[in-house]
Amino acid sequence: MRMYQVAPAGTPIGLSDVAGCLLDQLRQRDALEAFRTSIRERYGSRYCLFVSTGRAALALILQAMRELAPADKNEVIIPSYTCYSVPAAVARAGLKVRICDVDARTLDYDHAALERADFSRVLCVASANLYGIPNDLHRLRAIAGSRGAFVLDDAAQSMDARVNGDFSGTLGDVGIFSLDKGKNITTIDGGIIVTDREDLGASLQARVAALPQPSAATRLVYLAKLMAYSIFLHPRLYWMPDSAPFLKLGTTMYPHELAIEAYPEFLASVGDRLFRRIDELTSARVENARYLLGKLNDLESVQLVSTSPKDSPVFLRLPLFVKGDQRNRAVAMLRQAGIGASGSFPTCIADIPGIDPTLFRGGADSEAGRWVAEHILTLPTHPFASRRSLDRAIAVLASGTFE
Repeated sequence: MRMYQVAPAGTPIGLSDVAGCLLDQLRQRDALEAFRTSIRERYGSRYCLFVSTGRAALALILQAMRELAPADKNEVIIPSYTCYSVPAAVARAGLKVRICDVDARTLDYDHAALERADFSRVLCVASANLYGIPNDLHRLRAIAGSRGAFVLDDAAQSMDARVNGDFSGTLGDVGIFSLDKGKNITTIDGGIIVTDREDLGASLQARVAALPQPSAATRLVYLAKLMAYSIFLHPRLYWMPDSAPFLKLGTTMYPHELAIEAYPEFLASVGDRLFRRIDELTSARVENARYLLGKLNDLESVQLVSTSPKDSPVFLRLPLFVKGDQRNRAVAMLRQAGIGASGSFPTCIADIPGIDPTLFRGGADSEAGRWVAEHILTLPTHPFASRRSLDRAIAVLASGTFE
């Protein structure tokens, strides 16, 4: 067993951040309001609301949209390849999923397919912005707007990415950021809702205010997770939780049950501290991604995701496609080399094991989404991914044979 393993994704949390969180509690500092102010100042959103998870934020947003729209608008368009939490949130909101296929070159929507979609019952179109690579939100907005649908800019994986200079998450009627463990910044769990729309903002504010608060036991569990995360994310220690099968790290499961609760406010202290360092954290990811891209660009064994020169990805992870049928073998070899490579979401949305088939509306065209699920591989870019570890990843992929 290799006792040096780079996590697939993550944001370093120092013990000083944890200590600061505890000190803020003793001082009764309103860390949540400070974090809210930081978000508003950077992204310019009138409303900034915190809930327990990103998927809870999605479900609440869809419920608020449903309240404002005609009764027959009960479908949400989502990409054929995206996080499993997205259809789970649609189901939790009592709505239906209409799948639109992706462009396998960009991981964005196939915009020609989106133009052809039946919008007669569509309430909302959700972006994905996977791995910190922003979608073409201006084009998505034009398509959805011309058909009377809301746009939900899902920036769960792309906090601080930019589209033509505009921040991801701020380009729809409403946006979300996630504070989950593998995201751009983390407080172990949490979701942030941002919007400038008064109708949506007021409805969401009332819904969030009515959410049940986490119990004292739940807060203690979060504190324990926070301390464990701050210690074990380092590559010298990550191999321990990574080798513990009961933790199921890296396993993607469809969440059949989706709780919607208030955000544990004491965690905001850590979030605000990390957010004040977001330029530094993003710079490390982008630098690592650019280094990998420069070395992998000419390899015949892989295909890189295409990005627009007008956009500024933040590369939460670096996605690429392994040609042929060697993706799983490539992941295994990278992990043997101490690199937390991942096959990401194992299926397209239409093929999620155990998902309720009645959730879907329309033909669920997913040809490109299935190809992505079979060939995608992601590499770590976070600050703990050293140049030496990146070189090991490059060497594995350069071998081409994965044997």
